[in-house]
Amino acid sequence: MNSGILHFPLRHAMLILMIIPALSLQTVMARDFFRWTDEQGVTHFGEVPPTGVPAQRVSPSVSRPDPTTRERLEAQIQGMDERAQSRREASQQQHLQAEAARIRSENCSQARRNMETLTQQGGRILIVEQGEHRALTEEERQERIQETQAQISEFCD
Repeated sequence: MNSGILHFPLRHAMLILMIIPALSLQTVMARDFFRWTDEQGVTHFGEVPPTGVPAQRVSPSVSRPDPTTRERLEAQIQGMDERAQSRREASQQQHLQAEAARIRSENCSQARRNMETLTQQGGRILIVEQGEHRALTEEERQERIQETQAQISEFCD
């Protein structure tokens, strides 16, 4: 079903969310940071210390992520993909069931109309065969009544 909305796979979104912080971290690590304490004893961090205040250069330490973190994230992504696929399949199944119910209802209505025609016209039912009209014999009418009853049993609840 296409609703006109661009569907962005969750896997791609998660990978982008992993890449952006890594790029930001590289930018942060390329800068110099300083630590200093003001007259009130409050410690500050920044890129430019105030003049006349002793400051120490600090290097941000970055720990490498645990290798299992990526595996857990990939497992979570795979689980989300599988659940999304299951939801799509369930939706398709519901659509097919609804369509089958609609067709069944139409078949039931048609069978009931046919039964009404076969039983209420006193046997004077005309049919067209090869461009010619003719009346059903009583035997043909009874046979069609049985066929129609079978259809009603099959299609009507």
